[in-house]
Amino acid sequence: MCQFYEINSFIGQHMSNLALEFTAVRLEQNMIEHYKRLKFERVPEGMEFNDYQNALNHELKQALMSYFDDWRILMVACGGQHKFSFWVDAFYRAYSSVLLESGAPYFTMEGATTASQYNDQASAHIDKILKRLNKLFKSASFLEQLQQHNQYYTKQIDKIRESYCTVSEIYPNAVDLKFELSLEGLHNQWVDISGWNNLLYHFQKQLRQLSWYNAQVVFTFYQVIRVDQRYVVKFFLTLDPLLCVEPSAYSREIDIWWKRVTQNRGISFCPLLDFQQYQHEDEYQLIIQRNAQDQALDPLSALDEMPDRETSIEGLANRICVYPQGFRWFRGAPVRR
Repeated sequence: MCQFYEINSFIGQHMSNLALEFTAVRLEQNMIEHYKRLKFERVPEGMEFNDYQNALNHELKQALMSYFDDWRILMVACGGQHKFSFWVDAFYRAYSSVLLESGAPYFTMEGATTASQYNDQASAHIDKILKRLNKLFKSASFLEQLQQHNQYYTKQIDKIRESYCTVSEIYPNAVDLKFELSLEGLHNQWVDISGWNNLLYHFQKQLRQLSWYNAQVVFTFYQVIRVDQRYVVKFFLTLDPLLCVEPSAYSREIDIWWKRVTQNRGISFCPLLDFQQYQHEDEYQLIIQRNAQDQALDPLSALDEMPDRETSIEGLANRICVYPQGFRWFRGAPVRR
């Protein structure tokens, strides 16, 4: 009990949930880069393979040492209770193996009273993780897991695309509206991905209770992405062209219900309508810049712009690397009558 109190106290004093989530992104990048170099980079001429691998391990070790406390807390706070992205999960598996062997619930750093002793213990822990991680990365089973993960991701995208195309055949000339849902500046610093998951769930639940939504919306699609140090939802509605009204009416409704769910802390932005209206308001400048570069105004375009593989370095800038059980960062489906 004392050990868990110790780590919980340490977590509370040093890191917020948001900080942990961005630590996961850093860890994801380190794992991708190490795997790519380990598997595909040529050994420099005149250098032995083992020496080269040791050099790669040393580089990763130095990177992990630089934020040892951050990822140590991430592993304790989120491991088992949350889901990790593919590469962070690989690290977590190696880390868990080291813990099981040691019989400790986490890296306790017992007896480290000086910085030198602390660093020595951290270094020893990382060496053990890297040994297991390299074994994992070189295995045929890991490559199979990597391929299966990306195949599942691709199938999800294809399923949504096919579903949208089927709806488009039933409703020719359907009207697509895109909205960006975000939070006012300061509130981005305290709403973590679990909080966003709850906000999005309640927002969609509210929409499903509205008569116009059930009568006119034929397809919905969303993406939750990370933009710098904040989260953003790209939210798409596809409307029956025979029944839909002016886009401004839907923009007004989305804004009302998003603000209601977020207790007036939310911002909704419709690229089709709001560029001119908000161009002089400081709060909207980043939103306007972001949407000026984003040409995806319908679900198909948004799907086409998604990375080919969920595990590649491509898309890492927007990737969510730790999230609650059941969370899906993108989803699309017809609206059932």
